[in-house]
Amino acid sequence: MAAPTTRPTAPDERPREWPLVGRERELATIADARARDLPGVVISAAAGIGKSRLAREAIAAAEHDGAHVERVRATRSASSVPLGAFAGVVPEQARADDLLGLLRGSVATLRERAAGRPLVVAVDDAQLLDGPSAALVLHLVESGAGFLLATVRDGDPCPDAIVSLWKDAGAQRLELHPFAAEETSALVERFLGGPVEQGALHWLHERSGGNALYVRELVLGALDGGALTQVRELWRLPRRPPVSATLSELVTARMAELGEPEREALELLAVGEPLRVEELAELVGEAPLLAVEARGMVVLERAASGTEEVRLAHPLYGEAIRAALGTLRGRAARRRVAAAVQTRAALDADDALRVAR
Repeated sequence: MAAPTTRPTAPDERPREWPLVGRERELATIADARARDLPGVVISAAAGIGKSRLAREAIAAAEHDGAHVERVRATRSASSVPLGAFAGVVPEQARADDLLGLLRGSVATLRERAAGRPLVVAVDDAQLLDGPSAALVLHLVESGAGFLLATVRDGDPCPDAIVSLWKDAGAQRLELHPFAAEETSALVERFLGGPVEQGALHWLHERSGGNALYVRELVLGALDGGALTQVRELWRLPRRPPVSATLSELVTARMAELGEPEREALELLAVGEPLRVEELAELVGEAPLLAVEARGMVVLERAASGTEEVRLAHPLYGEAIRAALGTLRGRAARRRVAAAVQTRAALDADDALRVAR
């Protein structure tokens, strides 16, 4: 009997852009908004859910329909410069102290570039825009000069002008949600170009939480590590690979702007979740707990006993945080969690096992 064939996908065989699956309704919503001359659509989602990918597909459709698209990428570094994100469209003769003149002149420049074609302005990560740039986006919408397609990240503060887009200016807010299990499976099998065993698909969905970016990095990490292989036309994952360096970097990047108390809260949850709200607040304080909840990094759940418990918002957060914890820091965190659980009035069997572990 011939040996099973095992063929990992070579890096140069992989597509540069992952397929877009499960977003047909959202694409149709954006196209319909353009067709009905609505002022714009703001795509809102947590990091990695796929808002930028969806926006790129919608932009390609608009260009196919003959629209002129202006792309704007908001960044934290550009936000320190007024109108930094729109530097290329600010008229040279405009006066810095005349904001209204700057806005009108910039919109006029955008219209000139469109040369009579429908104008679409696409702003990625609009929550990072500086004040004048956000005001320009709002002015564009309110003046009817063009169609706005913007993305914003859930949990991050937005300039007032960006919030006004969907609250007052008539733009439609479109919320993206994580993939369901069948959508995760479709994404993985489309990318790999063949069927994947159910156990592997279940693991990928469970570990990614339906986050498209995490699905991608889990698959690429498993391919690069040799854990995901093709045997007789079926992709199999006989062993569960550790979190890749790239995926760890993505998670730690989300924590980069957190202060020490907020990081401490996440580390305690990583080694001992779930914790009761009052326990975690006692360990780190109430303000850090509120901060990580506002950023969407933790969730509250009602336990069977009726108490409120805190968990990390994503399965991969704990794995990545534990991998980055030093031995001594991790040991200290586990001791603190064990001591907090031991103070409960009555320890059940699960609590006692957690303390011992």
